[in-house]
Amino acid sequence: MKKTVVLILVAVAILVSSCTLFTGSAGNVYGEYYYDGSSLPYLSLGGFPSGLISSYSYYTISPGTYAVYYQIYSSLFGYYPSLTTYYYATYSVSANPGSFLTNGSDKHFGLYLSYSGLDQLGNGASVYLSQTPGAKVTPKLGTFSWTQNGLTVTVTNTIVQLTADQLAKLQVNTVGKK
Repeated sequence: MKKTVVLILVAVAILVSSCTLFTGSAGNVYGEYYYDGSSLPYLSLGGFPSGLISSYSYYTISPGTYAVYYQIYSSLFGYYPSLTTYYYATYSVSANPGSFLTNGSDKHFGLYLSYSGLDQLGNGASVYLSQTPGAKVTPKLGTFSWTQNGLTVTVTNTIVQLTADQLAKLQVNTVGKK
């Protein structure tokens, strides 16, 4: 009897300690982006594939924290943040972890490269929508978060000046058709 109880306790201990063997896989994370203006003279969108990327297209993003550098141009508003500066932002995303015998669900989020800084896609904060020539934008600097489709995205916006050498070391993205 004692042997049976001990064997049962050992089996339960092994099962509990190896629950990770029965945990489902994390869900995939998908990201998309859109931007203000008529062009992005410079774009480095970390987490997304380098090279040609298209707005409103989903890309698989590995969980992590990524850097974004960009500059927007429009004939209505000029360069933002300015001709010699760039928005520098970081964003963080994480996967929806699986649970016991269940896989995590897939999640997606959208980034909006606006005149005021990196923001949530679909929040309607675009100055470009107003079509007001000469309008001025107050940059949205600092850290903020939002939850989209059950996924929390945290963004930190700043404005930086970069040398040609610094720009040469960054991932470069080319924008496809809007």
